[in-house]
Amino acid sequence: MPFSHHKCFMIALFISAFFDCNNKIPNWKTEIARQKELSVSEAEKSITIGLNIIKNCNSDSIKAHSYSTLGLSYYSIGDYLNSFRNCLKAQEELSKHKISTDQIVYNNMCLIETYYRIGLIDRSVSEIKKTIALIEEKDPENNSLKGMIYAVYANILLDQKKYKETLLQYSKALQYFNKVNDPKQLETKMNYITQLNSETSNVYMLLNDFKKAEIYANKADQLMTTSTNYYISRINNIRLGTIYSRTNRPQEAIKILEPLKDDKNIEPPFQLDIHESLYHAYKEIGDDIKSEREKLAIVSVRSLMSTQQSQALKDILVKVDNELNRKEQQHTFLQIITVAGVLSSLIITYLLFRKYNVRLRKEGERYQEIITNLESQIHNKLPVEVCKKIKNEGACKLEFTKTELDIIERLDKFEAKKRFLKKDLTLAVLAVELNTNASYLSDIINRSKNKNFNTYINELRIDYIIKEICSDSKLLNYKISHLADISGFNSHNTFALVFKKITGISPSTFIEQRKAETEKSMIYK
Repeated sequence: MPFSHHKCFMIALFISAFFDCNNKIPNWKTEIARQKELSVSEAEKSITIGLNIIKNCNSDSIKAHSYSTLGLSYYSIGDYLNSFRNCLKAQEELSKHKISTDQIVYNNMCLIETYYRIGLIDRSVSEIKKTIALIEEKDPENNSLKGMIYAVYANILLDQKKYKETLLQYSKALQYFNKVNDPKQLETKMNYITQLNSETSNVYMLLNDFKKAEIYANKADQLMTTSTNYYISRINNIRLGTIYSRTNRPQEAIKILEPLKDDKNIEPPFQLDIHESLYHAYKEIGDDIKSEREKLAIVSVRSLMSTQQSQALKDILVKVDNELNRKEQQHTFLQIITVAGVLSSLIITYLLFRKYNVRLRKEGERYQEIITNLESQIHNKLPVEVCKKIKNEGACKLEFTKTELDIIERLDKFEAKKRFLKKDLTLAVLAVELNTNASYLSDIINRSKNKNFNTYINELRIDYIIKEICSDSKLLNYKISHLADISGFNSHNTFALVFKKITGISPSTFIEQRKAETEKSMIYK
């Protein structure tokens, strides 16, 4: 069973405490205050207010704030595509105006959460590093900001299954929040501390240490007061219900989770937790009708999450490709300048020529390694029965459960049928296809393949296209964009970057080497 770890409510607390609006028009100031107040607890209303501000307000500063809050609200209801678009727009607008560091950091955190939720972990980590550097430069004494960004960093580590490091970052965040002494921020400070105890409970659930998980969840429950953010209370109750379900207390789980399952303001991943816990609870007490109802709800929520993630990922990758194109144009311009400089000096020409020859030699050596490995795979291919035996022996050493071995076998079939070539493939989509959930599948891939999902799929695709090129000489005359297309990539640039990262040489260099080798073998014939 997966345990969700969204933090949009933490970001909402942040904007509640630090929102700064310098607008001189009272009604717009009131509207933006209402928008941020409802950003998570009543996200749909907040979105309506935000869209009205964007359409009618003439203040660019106010619009920048509104875009940020829209990003949070869309994130809270699981619409990651619109969350990404609004956060990106806010980032653009905030850079044009003298906005407080607090507001910039708030928007960055929402963007970071969106990136990691759709599987772009590297971009999340990159944004975190930029944000930490910004805080250290602009506002190094702001303990609240530091506490928030370390809490968000913990989320990324949690997504990567680095649980001990996650607990360490949550501990750091707590240390910073405990240093906050401003009386005006006392309520918000306690909300954060309460939430971090609840998040710590979540980590221990992932470690299957339900005793500690319950201790921290109860601690969070005890810290709650009448002024505690309602969303924090709901999420902590979901976690307590999950703990009860997993520790054979079905009636307690049902009592706490049933009132929450129809709450439209709870994000899809948390809805999934509710329905899965209720499914197990009803199953345990023998209520087959209600357990079947929860099973149907699980399928529905997973399908919703998969569609949103796939669409958002495509949109973000287009943005990434555009950025790469700009960098490529800049690189081309620099090359022109370099060539002009080379022509002015024979010494520089000689050095560059020598360097070029070294590069060619290395590329040739790398090409030969690729071909040698490919031939080794072909010549040393074992019978299916032997492969299964090896796989099962290895699986036993890694202590996989029967369910996990079944999923690993389904992954083997997935590879054999080359379904990794589907362009819209994401972790969530594959999880639905294999009848499991994304977090569970990610963990199995990490342990059985010794790599994360993105690396796993990329290596399968690159291995496929290399074999195709070597077996079909016609492909040597196709454009790189066509090779990218048939191997499952959405763009030329992404394919080229991944190919070089995995093989050590660019696809164009590999094709040139292959052509030369093919022509040479034909001459000798």
